[in-house]
Amino acid sequence: MRKIEDKFMVRRYGKGDTFRIYYPSSCYKSGFSINKAEQIAIRDQKGRPLSEFPMESFAMEIIVPKKIFKDAIVNEIHTKKAHLSVYIPVETDGTYIYPNKDYKSIMKAIKVAIYEHFEDECVCKHRLKNSEQLTKEQKQEIENQTQEFIASFDGFEINFNDMFCSRIDYAGFKGEKTFELVGVDFYKFNYNKKEMAPENVTRIAKSVTAKKKEEKEGSKAKGEK
Repeated sequence: MRKIEDKFMVRRYGKGDTFRIYYPSSCYKSGFSINKAEQIAIRDQKGRPLSEFPMESFAMEIIVPKKIFKDAIVNEIHTKKAHLSVYIPVETDGTYIYPNKDYKSIMKAIKVAIYEHFEDECVCKHRLKNSEQLTKEQKQEIENQTQEFIASFDGFEINFNDMFCSRIDYAGFKGEKTFELVGVDFYKFNYNKKEMAPENVTRIAKSVTAKKKEEKEGSKAKGEK
């Protein structure tokens, strides 16, 4: 799964490393609320129902500049749990703010946040003043890192906290725009646990394929009426 739209939204279940997973945004049409995404449930090879799956935190590398002499700085590579702040554009009506819960819009915002992370890392790495100084080759490097990151994780968990802020000229918006600020954590399926046997991964993939077909046929039927 190399596209952000094919990644699973997940929610922790209980206190352990078990999560419920939900159908990707690629299973739904535009305008579909993330709150209505259906949970995935399968049966294992013995016919037992499975609706919670083991996952582990996904790690990402960050660049930390470290001064070793008065005018000498080196870049240290640190590894940490993958967590990003994501800015989701909202609708405003006077003094009222309406959070955007469109599944596909949220996925786009997550991809922008991933790109921005690697953009900041590249600016830091090359000692640039800002992203405007990036070369064409460096921008391609950032895009490659973004795609590699997306291809490497299986699911994401969004922590909505009703926090709003403003940014200027961000993510294609011109001027000042209000955003909902959320925290997003990234996870991989834990294949060391029996619940994530290859057969069950195949069953999950088949369930997603069936869901996409169901939504597509449903959309065609509505269009014929």
